[in-house]
Amino acid sequence: MTKAKQTFKEKVEKRRRQSWLEFAENDLARNPWGVIYKLASEKFKTRGILQSFQTDDENITRDFRSTMEFLVANLLPDDDPDINTEEQRITQGDYRATTAEVGSDVVITEAEVDQLVSQIQNKKAPGLDNLKGKILKRLHPKITPIITRIYNACWTLNYFPTTWKKGNLVILLKDPKASHSNIKNYRPITLLPEHGKILEKTIRRKLEEELSPLHSQRQFGFVKGRSTSDALHLLVSTIRDSEAKYVATIFFDIKGAFDNLWWPSLIKTLRNRGVTSKLTAMIKSYLTDRVVEFTQGDVSVRKFCTKGCPQGSVLGPTLWNLTMDTLLNSEWSDFATPIAYADDLAVIVKSDLRSQLKTRLNQVTNKITDWATRNKLTVSETKTTFMIHKCPPRAHHRDLDIRIYGKKISLVKTQKYLGILLDSKLHFESHASYTAKKVRQISMSLRTLASRKFGQTCDESLRVIYHGAIVPIITYGSRIWSDRLHVVKNNRQYLSAQAPFNRILAKCYASVSKEAAAVLAGNLPIDIEIQVRNCISEIKHGRSALLFDEVITPQTFDSVAHCKEYARLRALDCWQSRWETSTKGRVSFEFFPDVFHRLEGPPITFSHHKSQVLTGHGNFGIHQTRLGKSENAKCDNCPEYDDDPIHRILECPMFTDAQNRIREITGIWPPDLTQVPYIDDDEVFSALSLDLTPPDLTLE
Repeated sequence: MTKAKQTFKEKVEKRRRQSWLEFAENDLARNPWGVIYKLASEKFKTRGILQSFQTDDENITRDFRSTMEFLVANLLPDDDPDINTEEQRITQGDYRATTAEVGSDVVITEAEVDQLVSQIQNKKAPGLDNLKGKILKRLHPKITPIITRIYNACWTLNYFPTTWKKGNLVILLKDPKASHSNIKNYRPITLLPEHGKILEKTIRRKLEEELSPLHSQRQFGFVKGRSTSDALHLLVSTIRDSEAKYVATIFFDIKGAFDNLWWPSLIKTLRNRGVTSKLTAMIKSYLTDRVVEFTQGDVSVRKFCTKGCPQGSVLGPTLWNLTMDTLLNSEWSDFATPIAYADDLAVIVKSDLRSQLKTRLNQVTNKITDWATRNKLTVSETKTTFMIHKCPPRAHHRDLDIRIYGKKISLVKTQKYLGILLDSKLHFESHASYTAKKVRQISMSLRTLASRKFGQTCDESLRVIYHGAIVPIITYGSRIWSDRLHVVKNNRQYLSAQAPFNRILAKCYASVSKEAAAVLAGNLPIDIEIQVRNCISEIKHGRSALLFDEVITPQTFDSVAHCKEYARLRALDCWQSRWETSTKGRVSFEFFPDVFHRLEGPPITFSHHKSQVLTGHGNFGIHQTRLGKSENAKCDNCPEYDDDPIHRILECPMFTDAQNRIREITGIWPPDLTQVPYIDDDEVFSALSLDLTPPDLTLE
């Protein structure tokens, strides 16, 4: 009976595993970004299970509805007019008096509406009307004249329809591993109707026409033509180029910035910048009478909003930036440089005297907190930090007492800003380690989830994941840290991060060197890839670049395409030189001596057996000896030769059948080893590898 139970358990386990492998292969074949990738990269959005919260009076929420109401009330707080200062009371009074005459100089054409509808994403989550983009696009030809008249009527009446301001509130966990009872661990997202978003886009277009430039030059978030890379480059270059003895950066965190935007302050900003009364009244209508609905199961909670701009809206980021511009465009001392990406604010502070540094840092914190107070915002004293980048040798910072609201803020050695882990000296070793760990986690998860037995369709999906996810993760922000790639420690981190995925693509063992794995997979070594990408990006933006110690200017080439081709050829030359002089992967070098031919030649379908032969990692005497599993690297049949794939293909009489098959396929003997990888008969490689691996194991 015991034996029968054991046999049953083994068969169930085998079938369970086979079922999973079939699901994984089908999922990868259908969609590279499906369940398998999301599992590997931990991309599944977790809403979590609602737990009771402790209220301000030290009680706890006791039922589902009270918990939902408490959560919504804290994530989307109400404006409290009773605490207004005299200046804020005047601002609020002006806000209430904001009106405009009926009539409009804004004309929305059917062609413009057609264009805006075509930009709607088909699968984006809908608002409370449950009309997805795909449905709207099908309906649109039938309702174009009607919806266009509605948009024009809205502009004539300075009115944003209430039904388009009703949002479906979705609350996500920021960190599933953190406490679910911590209110700060939740993020509210408001899903709005698509027709309302189209009207929002017309408002934004009108703002762009009336305000030029729309935002501060120091604002990089949600601004056309600017990116996180530009913000980071300005931050790093300002620090490095400064000749001051002391350079520090304060990283400010504004609590719930978007959800606490004070409407009267925004309207005041629009007036001060000369926005017409009609557009101002339209934006006021957009903000007021806003409602969100939070539903869990059969329980629903509604809330009327009195401040904030919805996260998930089209206009929200623009309105926040307009408020932030009042700070960025204000008068700043020569020693301070503010840089913002939406609500992520960093201020660089310089000083030649130590006695001045503390004073100047506190002057900056006071300026930010005063601005926040005027706009009824709060700076987080626990999340706001500062970092010292430059100082004389042996200088200590124990006496640097920098405070916000009377509380001391932390001095840090590393700080994550816009996705880059900055260290005080800007050596980027911490970022290299952080990125490598992140990429290895995805690669190792895919090794566990993906089988070496998968077919060519899955290979194509894995390659899509590599180019669409792995490379962007590694190269993100490389414009600011690529100059540190010459540091051996950093370079090794990035190359080691790339290697596991190359091994997955080539279906080879983890013991295969990163040099050989890159050639087999047909992927440029990532440090070379980074230089090529940076060069092309700089030329596209009209800037000079450094490519393998050669200065490239926009005038060097007739077009960006010409630059791309030149950079590619230089990259292949560099890779070829590195491959020829390397001491690693010499068995693979016999099959792939020319990296250009590897990239430009026909595609190769790898199998686990073929990869063993092409790398020499498997049941070969030389490899088994290197692992300490054998004392003799010589061939059992030919004691004068080492037992490696080359010997088995060309000389060993034990593999006559495989040799005859190779002769039959290639038509010559001895064969050209560079043609062996293109043989698609896996029985040949199975025979040559003497594979002893159990057939149902995943990639090692």
